[in-house]
Parts: sequence; C-alpha cells; structure tokens
Amino acid sequence: LALRVVCDVRILPPWLRSEAVAERTEGMPLRLAVFDFDQTLSVFHVYNTLAGGHDGWRIPPPHARTEVGQLALIAELDQKPEIHRQGGFAAAAFGGLNRVAQLSSLLEQLSQSGVECIICSRGLVGVVQKLLDQLGLLRFFSQVFANIGDTYGRSGYDSQHSPTSLGADARFLGTQEQTGWGSKSRC
Repeated sequence: LALRVVCDVRILPPWLRSEAVAERTEGMPLRLAVFDFDQTLSVFHVYNTLAGGHDGWRIPPPHARTEVGQLALIAELDQKPEIHRQGGFAAAAFGGLNRVAQLSSLLEQLSQSGVECIICSRGLVGVVQKLLDQLGLLRFFSQVFANIGDTYGRSGYDSQHSPTSLGADARFLGTQEQTGWGSKSRC
C-alpha cells in the first residue's frame, strides 16, 4: 500500500507530496497514522484560541483553560450568529466545510485501507473529541490521547462550570487512560 494510493496528496504537507517519498513507501504497508490536532487537523490552535492566546483566531472574553470550561465555551460560541454562519466553531476551526470534506475523504481512505488512526495532542481530550464528533470525524479515530481536567490552570470562567453543567457534552471528557503520557514521543 503506497502512500500515494492511500490519500489525496493535495491536502498533505509539502514534504509528503514528493514522488521520492511515495517511492520509498511503496510496498510498506501503513498500519497506524498518528495525527496531531491543533494546526494539523484544525487550521488554528484551538486550545490557545479558547484560552485567550494571541496566536491565531482571537475571540473576545470570556476565555477558558480547563477541559470543562472549554467545552462550555464552545457550546456558547456555537450560539453566536457570527460563528453559527460559519457552520459553528468546529467548522471554523477546521477551515470550513470544504476542508472538512477533504479530511473526511482522507480518513475514509485510510480506514478502508485498514489503517488505524489515533490523535496525540497537547490540547484537551474533551475539546478534541467534541469538535471531531460535531464534524462526523471522530468515528475515524480509535483513540484520542491528550490532556484532561485543569492541566493548564483555571480561569474565572472555568470556575463557573462543572462536569454536570455540560449536559450531554460531559461524554466527551477524557479519562486517565487518555492522558499522562508526558510527551508526544511517548504517546
């Protein structure tokens, strides 16, 4: 299974598009694909955006740093007309519905070829799972490894929310099995 057969090279990073890479991978079956989340699947750094960082898309306060707080904030943002017009926060984070369709096609090709896909991120499990679920992409990933809870501290907004306030979104919260790997190389 060659890389060029597995996926649409138009959405790959330039270093994976070359014929030299395709030739080196000829005959090497791909069994596992590990994806980063922020600025790989998403087009901007989702965690930093929701936490009020200065890189990428800037949203007005309030900002959140915990898994619960960021899930609650996404639900609030999805209700804003300017974000709703873009297809919701998830669609905006992924660069629009056309790019989501391209990613879905790539992930479908990988799945049909028997490639297991996982995510290894420094972001928050709940946020990653919710956004992927909203876009119909979570089904392609067998595991999401990232941080959980209040790894990055708490904001005032975070203190106003608890897992019970999330309603159905509480199902996206990460577990201990999905975290604690220390670095991406250990994931």
